[in-house]
Amino acid sequence: MELLAHHALRGEAWDKAARYLREAGTKAFLRSATADAVGYLTKALEVLERLPESPGRDREELASLLTLGPALHALKGLGAPEAERVFARARNLSERTGETVPAFQALWGQWMVSAGLRRIAPARHIGSELLSLAERADDRSLLLQAHHAMWATSFWLGEFGAAEHHIACGMSLYDRDQHRSLAFLYGGHDAGVCCRQFSVWTQWTLGRPTKAAAEGQAAIALAEQLTHPPSLAQAFTWSCALSYFERDAPAAGRMARRLVDLTRERDLPPWRVAGSIFEGWSRAEAGDKTAGIEQIREGLAAAKTTGTLMPIEPLYLMVHADACLTHILTEEGLRTVADALAMMDAGGQRTWQSNLCRLRGELLLLQGRGSHEEAELSFRHALEIARQQRAQAWELRAAASLGRLLGLQGRRDEARETLANVLGRFTEGFETANLTEARTLLAQLS
Repeated sequence: MELLAHHALRGEAWDKAARYLREAGTKAFLRSATADAVGYLTKALEVLERLPESPGRDREELASLLTLGPALHALKGLGAPEAERVFARARNLSERTGETVPAFQALWGQWMVSAGLRRIAPARHIGSELLSLAERADDRSLLLQAHHAMWATSFWLGEFGAAEHHIACGMSLYDRDQHRSLAFLYGGHDAGVCCRQFSVWTQWTLGRPTKAAAEGQAAIALAEQLTHPPSLAQAFTWSCALSYFERDAPAAGRMARRLVDLTRERDLPPWRVAGSIFEGWSRAEAGDKTAGIEQIREGLAAAKTTGTLMPIEPLYLMVHADACLTHILTEEGLRTVADALAMMDAGGQRTWQSNLCRLRGELLLLQGRGSHEEAELSFRHALEIARQQRAQAWELRAAASLGRLLGLQGRRDEARETLANVLGRFTEGFETANLTEARTLLAQLS
């Protein structure tokens, strides 16, 4: 196709050149040569400008745009202004043609731009539109992708019960052979892998760490079977985060190393940032304070340049604040927590609010007894948010932090009651670090 495109360009056969360039771009994207894909597709659109307006030209432009958008996301992150313009133009053209599938694809691209830019409330509105459109079309593939949008949006909003519902719908709809090719149209990653990776975080948050670990293994296995590097990079990222949630620094470091190696080999800069940040946290936890925290800082700076493929920058900031807490970098940690909460508040994101408030309380305690009252308020706020969200794992973390403080103040009965109430609701994962630590603390308070 590249050769045909070259000859068509030299011969000024613009209609053929545009088609061959689009097909060359699609071929490059399918083999994960993302930069090449963006180059071919951009050139195809430039060539189309030489042709007079016609329904055929509109259809060819729309096809190029709907392939270019996901390629730009994969290369430059969801917040890339180029992608936003591409999908806006695609939606305009799809309304002219009146075809359901291209209209759905353009709308889905706009959803992903909104999610990537942390405009979570508008993303929910677009997700509802997608669901309605898919239901009217009664199309299994469109329904899968509509639930894809909704499980991610629900998770970022901190609506974990709704996320679990949409994940279950996605799992029932997904067929690997039928839907694997859709990765190149919807976000540059496989919906089946995405479904399982969001299940990892959702199950863990709801207090089911054993199920979360199983889903993480399933997500990686599916991505490896598909031999789709961007989907595998996301599955590795979610597993890194799970190890971070579980305070398992060696496991996080091993997975982060695999992620960094994959993203270097396959040129996936946004996910290389994730690997760098989680590897930095692992090093900091292992005692390599200076190098580990500096690696996290470098990762955060790189994220500003490469963009992110999900609205996960607040998670990166949370990891940074956690490392600051470990190494008593109080002021830096408090600034990082404030930045993360402000970033989430601006976009309507609520996923990590509880733990960020808890971290704020722990950092305040480092300032001495004069900050105990403010720290207690932060812990109680973290507890309240977690209860509202049914986020049992974050509720346990908040209850443990509050319990330790109350114990120090001689309020042991209240501390025991607060912690036992949460701990007693867990039905699995008793060997995990979080539950082991909570049981040890409860025994000390008794």
